[in-house]
Amino acid sequence: MKIVGCIAEFNPFHYGHELYLKKAKELIGADAVVVVMSGDFVQRGEPAIIDAERRTQVALSYGADLVLELHPAYVLGSAEYFALGAIWSLEATGVVTDLIFGSESGKINDFNRVQAYLRDHRKSLSTQIPLAMRGGISYSSAIARVLEQEITLSETGFFSKPNNILGIEYVKAMLNRDQQFQIHTYQRQGANYHDQIIQGTMESASAIRQHLHAGGLADESLVPLLSLKALSRFYEENHQYPDMEAYFLFLQYRICLLSPAQLTHYAGCEEGLENLLWKKIHQVHSYAELVQSMTSKRYPASRIKRFLLSILLGYTKELAASFMTQGPSYLKPLGFTATGQKVMKLIKETGSVPLLSNVAESWNAETSPRGLALDLVARDIYRLGASPASPLGSGLRMAPKKG
Repeated sequence: MKIVGCIAEFNPFHYGHELYLKKAKELIGADAVVVVMSGDFVQRGEPAIIDAERRTQVALSYGADLVLELHPAYVLGSAEYFALGAIWSLEATGVVTDLIFGSESGKINDFNRVQAYLRDHRKSLSTQIPLAMRGGISYSSAIARVLEQEITLSETGFFSKPNNILGIEYVKAMLNRDQQFQIHTYQRQGANYHDQIIQGTMESASAIRQHLHAGGLADESLVPLLSLKALSRFYEENHQYPDMEAYFLFLQYRICLLSPAQLTHYAGCEEGLENLLWKKIHQVHSYAELVQSMTSKRYPASRIKRFLLSILLGYTKELAASFMTQGPSYLKPLGFTATGQKVMKLIKETGSVPLLSNVAESWNAETSPRGLALDLVARDIYRLGASPASPLGSGLRMAPKKG
């Protein structure tokens, strides 16, 4: 059975994502598509525009067969950590045979060459990458800079394109895991990944989110019909699309309970970041002001946002280390089709970690799975930002939905 893995956030699900799921079956002839997707918070260090259940239902309607939640521990990390967690989760199913991702290049030979170079030059890269990072750039950017100097690919600027860079992270994660998925890519279409302005053709998720947060209306020029319905229903129920401003008072409260020394225990706190936060939190009046006041060449905004979210959710360095070295402790299905149900049966037989279909049963067991508490907390805190706030404990009542 040929089962292809996809990695996504669907934040929100748009026409580019519809193409992604279509290509997953078209290019590979897959029998099933398994998606590993961020939950209620996403890798940008922010709440998802709508909750994971609704995004799951939309994905199932447009071609996904099984949606598994990427554990928050990986979502709260860098792009490298995010990619590692996603690859490790697909590996843990024991059934995924192929991996597909969109890229600006669209040429799989480019990624095969990158993978070969990374495999054959691990020792020299271990020295070159830290040197490149001294300029204040991220780990992913440092790898791109080093590779750009060492190998020539099909197009100029390959290593400056965000989806190409993410593809590199996937193949690097596969090397780290000694994973042999057959990899595939296709050329993504429409707006650029980071475009913030509506262009009128296959918009980026960033532009759609900015449009919605600014009070713009969702319509079928932005997202497919079923995604539009999900966005509209969410807005009708909550009267807003969540952003981190809705959680600012909760964040202030959390930080008030902690000393700078205690802040150092949270994931993402390095290089005196705890002292900077302790100083700034007493001077600002909003989340946006806090992030802006802390951002610098040394501390990029993306890193600040993930650190703040780690504090809000109680995500510690100790737990982060366990997920980095031991991998996911379970897989949580968010939704499935009839085909996905067959895949879940296979995962239960061959997967390397449990498939958590009954969260309450796992939570009430004598020993609950590592990281399940963070998973449940993330779900509850996301709903605290809703208007009106939802009752707590919904994660314990959660069951995967059939699409």
